[in-house]
Formats: sequence, C-alpha cells, structure tokens
Amino acid sequence: MVVDGNQMRLTWPAGKGCFVVESSNAIGGGQWETVGIRPVQDLQMMVIDLPIRKDGMRFFRVRNWRCLGQAVFFNPRLREGSET
Repeated sequence: MVVDGNQMRLTWPAGKGCFVVESSNAIGGGQWETVGIRPVQDLQMMVIDLPIRKDGMRFFRVRNWRCLGQAVFFNPRLREGSET
C-alpha cells in the first residue's frame, strides 16, 4: 500500500517472536540488509512505513529473529488510511 505519495506501508500479523524487516536489490541471490526503521504494533498487526526510493526496485522480507530484549512499539493512533 502506498501512503503519503512517497512511502509504502508493509504490514503483517503481530504474534509471538521478534521480526526484522530486510531489503535487497535482488530477490534471488542478493544481499539482504536490515531496514533501520522499527515497526509499530497497531491492534493485531505490525506496521512499518518505508520510503519509496527512486533509484531502482527494492525487495522486502519479514524474517523471524531471536528476541534479545527488543521492544515492540504500540501506536494506538496509527490506523490504515490515516496520516502518521
């Protein structure tokens, strides 16, 4: 979903475990890098708004990661279709 014209919203169900969002220039064989933006929890969904880059295509994945004391942020004002 595109929000604010220059960002895309990535969502996935909230659940047990810690998840990390990663990006790459290539879906197969590319090097995956951790995205430096933390997702927030909105009800039963995890939400992250990512900038849309103009320098080429990017692929994103959500990967289960070990929880090492990482906090999950809850934003009760964040709702789909609203401004963030």
